[in-house]
Amino acid sequence: MKKILFILTLCALTACSGEGKQSAKSTSVEAKKQTIVKHNTDSLTAKYGEQWDFCHCVKVGDSINKALQSSKLSSSAFQRLSDRFDVVEQKCKAFRIEDPNRTPDERSRHKVKVNKCLE
Repeated sequence: MKKILFILTLCALTACSGEGKQSAKSTSVEAKKQTIVKHNTDSLTAKYGEQWDFCHCVKVGDSINKALQSSKLSSSAFQRLSDRFDVVEQKCKAFRIEDPNRTPDERSRHKVKVNKCLE
């Protein structure tokens, strides 16, 4: 009986220590991603000027999309929206980059983040 209890305790400790390693590994990956994003944002800022924050880009993009869906849009209004979209495109370069390697979990987290901005 003592042997079984010892084995179960050993298994529990081993499992817990494995989670810590995984957590440290994911923290390291997140730190690397943040470094890459920071570098990319800095280079985009140098090339295109100041970049807007994520939620501002989402809100402005959403308002342009809603306005473009209007069936009673005059040509001058369409031109103004088109010009505004060009400005948004320059100011939101950091968030317009598509990553084909995104996992379904990452896409889901992104959708939640967008929805929080639109609330």
